[in-house]
Amino acid sequence: MHLPELLRALSPAAEAEYVWRDSSGQVIGESTAVEVQAVESTWYVVEGWTASGCRGSDTVRVDVGQQLAVEAVGDTVVCRGSSVQLAVRRAASDAEYVWYRGGEEIGRGSAVWVVADTAAVYVVHGVRGACEGWDTVVVGVYPQGEVRSQDQRVCRGEEVELTLEGSGVRCWWEDTAGVVLSQSCRYRVAPARTVRYVGVMEDSNGCRSSVEVQVVVDEPAVVEVWVEPAVVEVGAGQRAFIRVMARSSGVARLRGGVVRVRVPVGVADVEGGQLDGQWKEVALAVGDVTVGGAEQELGRVEIVGVAGGDRSGPVEVRFQGEGCFVVQVRGGEVERQDVCAEALVRVRLVEPVQVVQRNQEVEVRGSGVEEVRLYTVDGREVMRGSGRSLWVGELASGMYLVRIRRGDQWQTVVVMLGR
Repeated sequence: MHLPELLRALSPAAEAEYVWRDSSGQVIGESTAVEVQAVESTWYVVEGWTASGCRGSDTVRVDVGQQLAVEAVGDTVVCRGSSVQLAVRRAASDAEYVWYRGGEEIGRGSAVWVVADTAAVYVVHGVRGACEGWDTVVVGVYPQGEVRSQDQRVCRGEEVELTLEGSGVRCWWEDTAGVVLSQSCRYRVAPARTVRYVGVMEDSNGCRSSVEVQVVVDEPAVVEVWVEPAVVEVGAGQRAFIRVMARSSGVARLRGGVVRVRVPVGVADVEGGQLDGQWKEVALAVGDVTVGGAEQELGRVEIVGVAGGDRSGPVEVRFQGEGCFVVQVRGGEVERQDVCAEALVRVRLVEPVQVVQRNQEVEVRGSGVEEVRLYTVDGREVMRGSGRSLWVGELASGMYLVRIRRGDQWQTVVVMLGR
């Protein structure tokens, strides 16, 4: 297609007449301007004259260039954020190309790069001499894929599973530098410090979506567990308590804690316990508790001495719980920094004490007696002694209470005094 060209005489005289001829001499117009449609390069002559006989002429050359065809590479659909090259197919080396989006120029040349954040129509305008051409390219964008995960918080040394969910068909995990760590949607990690991971999910169109996850690593508090008393003395058939104590270097939140106490069969017994081989075990539920710097009782167990002479054996205490803490046991032969820890307490069987009134003395018979006190039945102390006997000759007849201390254990015996 060849566009018409307007030929015009410059600064024409008002009273002059003009005539236009083509290269063959044929008249093509009689005015100051004439419109021609050239199919090839040629020249035209314009002549002018006035009534006074003045004449003049000029020649106009019209060069016809090759028609410029502009054809952009076809429409496409890409992932959001992708870089797309817009290009002219078979671009002319002597032509200039300008690209537009929404009426604004975005680049020059036979090819330009754009980032496809949204769908858009791009226009390319080509110019070569007097010839020009246009074409358009439509760049579509696939819908953004959905990917979900969540931050995690763990105690140092613990594992946690990172999980990706979404609308993709393939997923994996990377570090923040882009190094692939796992080719699965699930990834178990046990970081030594707080760290970030990037989960990537790819859909059926090959488009990728990502989410960044932070795993916060907490330093565990140290929980010290011990048993009081360290040595329990209990007579055959008698009862004594052991207490499981704890305190922490920081604030430790124990979830679902359980204290398990095991005593050796044949030495002692625990009521309600379950037989486990040569052990009798009882479990005390601690539940959710916060342990700080102050001493705190986690639980207590009543031990019953078994008849059969003077024996000794260990009491095993095991503490279990969940939370960001490390258990450190003291007071026993075993020290382990573990959530499940063990402590040892010795239980010695001693013969029961006997209180005998002889003449005007009250004598206490039994091993390990360290102190004896005498009380009225209403709780008023009337005398005490560091030996095994009390002189009661001046006391009135009646019922009295004898309190006997062996170690940190007290025993009460009722006696009837009379002259």
